[in-house]
Amino acid sequence: MIDIRSLSMHEARRLGLVTQQKLASVDHAAHILEDPRSLRILCLHGFHMSAKKFRGRSGSLRKTFKKTVDLVFVDAPFRTGHPDQDGDASAKYMWWNTVETASGVVQYEGFEKSLAFLLQTMVDEGPFDGVYGFSQGAVMAAVLVSALKSNAIVDLPPMPVSEEQRTALMDQLSFAIFAGGFQPRDPRLDGLIKGSVPNMKTLHIIGEADVLVQPERSYALAENFPNA
Repeated sequence: MIDIRSLSMHEARRLGLVTQQKLASVDHAAHILEDPRSLRILCLHGFHMSAKKFRGRSGSLRKTFKKTVDLVFVDAPFRTGHPDQDGDASAKYMWWNTVETASGVVQYEGFEKSLAFLLQTMVDEGPFDGVYGFSQGAVMAAVLVSALKSNAIVDLPPMPVSEEQRTALMDQLSFAIFAGGFQPRDPRLDGLIKGSVPNMKTLHIIGEADVLVQPERSYALAENFPNA
């Protein structure tokens, strides 16, 4: 595990954990790394999970960075409707529902609402320095940063932010972490991510033995980010 307080200024910048402006001097960087509110990360859970469950599974991460990073977990807008082992389906969420048209085209129904929800969350609860997503949440995180870091958002349905707000949100995010992410099969999102080329630091966590998300799909997502 990495103790963020032990990082040098160069290492912190390389990992994308602090912005160029914050690294004006070694003393200032050290002060930031000691500030419990120095970094805020928006955390997006996977399919059939919840903010509470993702937070619980991120216990070691929270413990490691508890003095330097504020992890903010949110629930996706849609319930999966699938019960867990205890028969409870009330607290399981998803960022979209995958459907296939008669012509064989895969569509992620509801992603627009999820994107609008995340943009509004960033306005209401921000600022956020980074975004961290797991599995389906990692794809949603990629959609979020791709929409913010490019002009593609203007081609989506009306979003709950003005152009001025979008620019401000775009300037806030300096890094993204994708765990078990994958290149989306929905052509709209595939094109959005491929066409945006976000100029930001990214970390991609790929499970070589993952049976749900094959590594090649995770590598395909990582290829869209030149600063990975």
